[in-house]
Amino acid sequence: MKAVLTPNEDGIHFSFQLHDGKTVAELKLPMAKEDIEKYYKVQGFQQYVAWEELYDSGVLVDSTLPYSEYYELLKDESAKEVLQHLGLPVVEEQVGGKLSLRSLPHEADLVLQLFDAGGRNLDRVGKQAGAIYVLPDRLMLLPERVYRLKQALLDRTNQDMKKSAFANSWPTKQELNLNTFYKTKRITSLMRTI
Repeated sequence: MKAVLTPNEDGIHFSFQLHDGKTVAELKLPMAKEDIEKYYKVQGFQQYVAWEELYDSGVLVDSTLPYSEYYELLKDESAKEVLQHLGLPVVEEQVGGKLSLRSLPHEADLVLQLFDAGGRNLDRVGKQAGAIYVLPDRLMLLPERVYRLKQALLDRTNQDMKKSAFANSWPTKQELNLNTFYKTKRITSLMRTI
């Protein structure tokens, strides 16, 4: 039995597969009592038990763990253990970055480039799905404030006026280091409503 984790923009979707030789079968979630009795000795069943703990706690939406709930769970040590059993990262990895204005200020085309601790551009070495970067060898969890900033930059509806006002106070074509950005008061107006 294997948990299949599929990060997307809303959260992490869970499904389970049963591997029997070359045959792979999707399991219906939550499992019926008779299926639990049938599979409880199968290798990987502990992942299902961890999933069921999340399901019973009410944090899953259609077998998807929303990122807001994910970050809340990271504050609880016992919840971290559950997440680890599922193969999810439980540490927000530090990233560096540059926030750039790539348009005229009134167009507010802000671009955020993120770099890992080794200086690699995360968009080149992995694929972003919400708060997770899917890297070739692992899943990487962004710090919550970076994820929220990325969401604010992507939000094309109610944030456009705030982004435009923010961008109008910015010299054209200037890049801003992410750490410097968080220390300035500019972030307040952009992220206040999130």
